Amino acid sequence: MGWTEHYQRQDALDRVVASGRMFVPEGFADEGEVLLALRYRWSLQLAGRMEMAVHTGGDLREAWESAAEANPGLRRLLDAHVGHPALA
Repeated sequence: MGWTEHYQRQDALDRVVASGRMFVPEGFADEGEVLLALRYRWSLQLAGRMEMAVHTGGDLREAWESAAEANPGLRRLLDAHVGHPALA
């Protein structure tokens, strides 16, 4: 994947999150692929906050809550599809 495709996919994921509903945008094969990309986006958000908490003696639960508060649409989509086989 080149940079152009990477940015197109990121823009598509932004549209999915902003819409608040699951759909398969151009550049993705199916809902499972979209969910995996959204979960990866979430993991990056969460990992950064958890790493900071570990290094500063912060609370890991607060790190999770901070990531959820900063990404409410992303978290809602993932929570709504928690039983999807792609997220198993």
